[in-house]
Amino acid sequence: GKVTGVSQGRGGSMHLFAPEVGLLGTSGIVAPSILQATGAGYSFKLLKKPNVAVGYFGDGASNNGAFHEGLNLASVFELPVIFVCENNLYATELSLESTTKSVDIAARAAPYGLPGVAVNGNDVIAVWTVAKEAIERARSGGGPTLIEARTYRTRPHAEGARLAGYRSIEE
Repeated sequence: GKVTGVSQGRGGSMHLFAPEVGLLGTSGIVAPSILQATGAGYSFKLLKKPNVAVGYFGDGASNNGAFHEGLNLASVFELPVIFVCENNLYATELSLESTTKSVDIAARAAPYGLPGVAVNGNDVIAVWTVAKEAIERARSGGGPTLIEARTYRTRPHAEGARLAGYRSIEE
């Protein structure tokens, strides 16, 4: 990569870092963004900064312990964090329904005492609206929000992956 690029060209496509624009790191591992956002939110609160941390992850990560740990800590400390789950119904090649009985990911916020909002992830205005509300809530001291952006995967999990096998031709 270029030395003028993100991570000075050393991060690759999965390990980006650009603190000068607020990007505190990404990872190819499932779910660390949840805990990174929680930690960033904790630091923002301690330092009395107006920032809001956002962690993006897929539906597969919502079945990971980090999901529950992050939501719990963010709720307990009322952190300025927004958790955004891109629910495309598949974790790699496993359907959401084959990995959990709790397919309503937004509803998983309730036991932690924080708002969980499901939104059509293909509707940019709807996503913007719920994100704006979550940012306002976080900045006013209202704590974290879980946003479930419901969408659909139209391509394989990774380029070059097989197109068939886990979904029917009709789907």
